Amino acid sequence: MSNLIMMPQGTRESILLSALTLFHEKGFDATSVQEITDAAGCTKDTFYLFFDTKFDLLIKMEEKLFTDIDNIISKELAVITNDPFAQIDRALDECFLYAKNTNLTLIRLSHTSEILGIIEEDKIAEKYISLLVDKISGFISKGIEKGHFRALNPKVYGRIICDFVHQMVEALITDQHPVDFEVLKPEISIIVRKILEKKESK
Repeated sequence: MSNLIMMPQGTRESILLSALTLFHEKGFDATSVQEITDAAGCTKDTFYLFFDTKFDLLIKMEEKLFTDIDNIISKELAVITNDPFAQIDRALDECFLYAKNTNLTLIRLSHTSEILGIIEEDKIAEKYISLLVDKISGFISKGIEKGHFRALNPKVYGRIICDFVHQMVEALITDQHPVDFEVLKPEISIIVRKILEKKESK
């Protein structure tokens, strides 16, 4: 622990950034720990003070992404107000802002077949998406109880909304979608509102 305390503050971040660049350029399997430490300007001993293995480094990269999104959802949707659709809009705004301001190389790397295979094998995404679905479902359930949303199955629609938003943002980030963040966000907001809002009585 004392060795970690003595390390410069930017050492861990430098290792992560160097690894990210190399993973993007060469691929995860083709990149060695030695190459990462050479690029970061540190020794392998220093690398192993922060990470157990190259795989551990990758997992920590991915966990940071999922944790940041989870924190946004927790902050915006933990309780329900009298205007839940405004809360949903704020959550979408925060998620889109995070995606725009985060290193897109990392997000794009996370969606390559090589990295997806590793993530799926370790069940990282499955664990965090399950947590997100639970939080969205809980928010929907509270909205139904308070009469803001129409009667539906919160768990089912929590999953539908989570998957829908994730797929739209993923398509945009990986350049499969022809529009930008500013165009896509309000469209997602409209669709989510249509899913949840109560139908007016005729």
